[in-house]
Amino acid sequence: MNDNLFTEKQIEYMYSNSSFFRFVNDYFSTYSLTNQKVDLKINSNSFSEAEMNIYIRIVLSNLEELRRMLSSIETSLSYVHRDGIKTFEAEIHGRLQVQKYLLTKTKLRYPREYPCQIKERTLTTPENMFLVFIIQYILELLDRFYKRLTQYKKSQYLSEKLLVEEYKRNFQSFIRKKSFKECIDELMVIKKEHGSEFPESILNEIKTRSRKGKIRNYQSYKKFFDWYWKYKEGAIELDKNKTLQLLRYSDDFCNKLFELWCLYTIKETFINEFGMSVIDERNIMKADSCSVFSLKTNTGGIVDIFYQKGASLYWDDRTKPRWRYIENKKSLRGIPDISIKYKANATTLIMIDLKNRIRSIGNNSEEIYKMIGYFDNFENMFQKEYSNEIKRQAILVFRNDETPYSESLISDNDSLINIYTVGPVENESLNSDQFKKICQCILNTQGIDGKTTEVFGNYQKEKARLSSKINKDDTDI
Repeated sequence: MNDNLFTEKQIEYMYSNSSFFRFVNDYFSTYSLTNQKVDLKINSNSFSEAEMNIYIRIVLSNLEELRRMLSSIETSLSYVHRDGIKTFEAEIHGRLQVQKYLLTKTKLRYPREYPCQIKERTLTTPENMFLVFIIQYILELLDRFYKRLTQYKKSQYLSEKLLVEEYKRNFQSFIRKKSFKECIDELMVIKKEHGSEFPESILNEIKTRSRKGKIRNYQSYKKFFDWYWKYKEGAIELDKNKTLQLLRYSDDFCNKLFELWCLYTIKETFINEFGMSVIDERNIMKADSCSVFSLKTNTGGIVDIFYQKGASLYWDDRTKPRWRYIENKKSLRGIPDISIKYKANATTLIMIDLKNRIRSIGNNSEEIYKMIGYFDNFENMFQKEYSNEIKRQAILVFRNDETPYSESLISDNDSLINIYTVGPVENESLNSDQFKKICQCILNTQGIDGKTTEVFGNYQKEKARLSSKINKDDTDI
């Protein structure tokens, strides 16, 4: 296995956190798609923006199953015979309609035409009406998905958009068949009277016909109808005892998934281990110039966490990077994966670069030189906007699923580069313990030996005391 891929167990571990799943699901890009089973609770009667994005991926993931059901139904569609009048040339079929024939007999036509009453086979049955109704619903849903996805930049929704277009073509080609014209015409009349809900009276007709054995291939129809009742908007509501299949990005998304997992876990660590509170949290695709997360410390400081943002943090219109190209005078720019602006007694900026590469200690010189380059190139902005009295720090985060390590480098002017490894596993020494060190390193920039240490220590003691009390109370019960 490539050292940047995750095992299925690691994928399940990350996606088992429903809060992280909702966070990462807001990320739209051009990565290839695959299916994932997740434990999820979502009530689609009242969709938030994040839940609508989840619903899109639920439906797209399960539409292939519906398409296979439709193919099964198509091989043996139900039908009925109805009396109808049809004119034949030069021959009689069924029963001649004498009165109509006599009315036209005097007209000189060749060959002779005979109006006849015959039994015609038609697909306009209650179950086919409901079948076409569901397909129309799916097409309307796909149109809504398409419009929603276009609010993102083209490069941010291409995979999902292509899948939407593919399913639209498939389902449209089915109901455009001439044999369904009568169904569609009758549905137009029904919708004018009943709106978007299919009439209960026709659903009851379907049940009656199924009991009497009048529906060919009924089991295939039933599976199709059950799919609709399960996945229609407003119907999905699952609990922790069930799993749901939905789309996620496949193995080529691993590097991005590692970055988003680290970003989210740093935020969670600040909250759960350091007692910070959330001021604001933004959709990662719409944060633009803002931070993804804004937090408040117990001492009144503000921690803003940015993802892949450079402008206004490391340069602006008046303060340029130090390096530029000779030919076109353009500045050399680079953007750390995470930037954390910490405002307390002073304002500091901590650069964090994330590498989904399994590394061991002493084997990271390439990435270290990159961070040194950031320090040098963005010196102008550091001098202008951020405290010169506090050591400048950068953090490198690598992946290691087996052995955690950390190391630090310091320059002649006291700039620090701190290196840590983390792994998406349940082992605390590889996961939560390392993230605590990363967050503490960030707080160190403004004096962890002072008030922050006291608050952190008191917070941890109080947390331990409450945990002990809860355990004691449980024992007493």
